[in-house]
Amino acid sequence: RRYAHGDHHKAMSRPEHTAAAERFYSKGEAARYDDSARMQATQRSLADRALQLLDLPPRIPQLLLDAGCGTGYSGRPLEKAGHSWIGTDISMNMLHNAVASSSGRRSGKAKVVSGDLGAGFAFRGDLFDGCISISAVQWLCHATRPEHDPPRRVRKFFLALREVLCGGARAILQLYPEQPAHMKMLRDAALAAGFGGGLVVDYPWSERSKKLFLVLIKGKGKGVPQPRADKLFGKVAQPLRRHYNGQGVAQPSDYVPLSDKHFLAMFEALWQAHVAFGGWKKKPKKKRKREEAAAPPPSHGAMAKPKKMKKKEKAVIPNTGRWESTLAARLLGGP
Repeated sequence: RRYAHGDHHKAMSRPEHTAAAERFYSKGEAARYDDSARMQATQRSLADRALQLLDLPPRIPQLLLDAGCGTGYSGRPLEKAGHSWIGTDISMNMLHNAVASSSGRRSGKAKVVSGDLGAGFAFRGDLFDGCISISAVQWLCHATRPEHDPPRRVRKFFLALREVLCGGARAILQLYPEQPAHMKMLRDAALAAGFGGGLVVDYPWSERSKKLFLVLIKGKGKGVPQPRADKLFGKVAQPLRRHYNGQGVAQPSDYVPLSDKHFLAMFEALWQAHVAFGGWKKKPKKKRKREEAAAPPPSHGAMAKPKKMKKKEKAVIPNTGRWESTLAARLLGGP
């Protein structure tokens, strides 16, 4: 369910192919996961980016849902920002580690609930001000038990998620789909549930570092107008300087509107041009640099790589300038 930086390119490393999550994360596996400094850094970095995409009101504590919280790594950036959170996960071993590792913290022990994302949530409606999910939702696209029906479980998840969110709340789902058909399944179910939003792709040029975030918003009525959702997410689509160890500002992210009729075509273009999940092999650093330098600029909306700036100039590229050259800006006709 969790992948380290770049590991999602290796088909054999996907735990979804091994066993159901509650069996895969044995006591030993959960302990190894919790003790991994690399995993800890990756999960917190992704959660920090998800928190930016939530775009919560400043200095106002919110109650957030962490869907598929694991050992609680992704909840710690939420606490640091002053928010409260409740986590849910199907693995009791992961939840035990989440509670144990949170003992002694100022915020108190982690508040977690055992539950299957594909079976809905045991919470009342309109409870949460937002939701994050880090590297968990792709499990729903796999039948890890004989009785599992992935399309039905995905639909159940999005309907239940919309039910527990307050009107106007956002859900940021970072995920690693194994194939375009899985992305279609998730997108169709999100639209059918009444969500608006899109897909944010960080590092769209990088084969190893690419990160996908399904960014959703619940309207206060039956749905949310797509132009409004695009405008809201367009403001935060680009990473801040602190994200990804400062590298997020180097490569502008892409945003693809969820309801765009060309969504799947644009996603598959991203997929075929930059991702080879089944047969990925690490290339020597010098060879990768030569290939990246010789590669033509991408055609899916990302702007050309920024030129090196002089020492006196600020290295951070203003969000407005970068937004103007993204795919969403071209579709919407401006920032």
